[in-house]
Amino acid sequence: MARTLPRLRTTKKAKAEPEPKPVRPDRGRHQMSLPVRLLAMLIGFVLMVGFAVVLAKLTLEPSPRPRPSCTPICTRAAP
Repeated sequence: MARTLPRLRTTKKAKAEPEPKPVRPDRGRHQMSLPVRLLAMLIGFVLMVGFAVVLAKLTLEPSPRPRPSCTPICTRAAP
């Protein structure tokens, strides 16, 4: 079995009264916070989509068209 280190016993002190926290006035939510958040989200979304479009145009290339296989039309003898 593993041994644990013995703890020092301390005497219990009388609990000091906790300092009262400063009272803040209840501000609630600001009236402009929701529209500001929505505007920030909209701007972020537009920038993200714009970046994706630019990146796609820079990196993606259309694949070359496959060469059509020889059909009966191209095997006909020319007049």
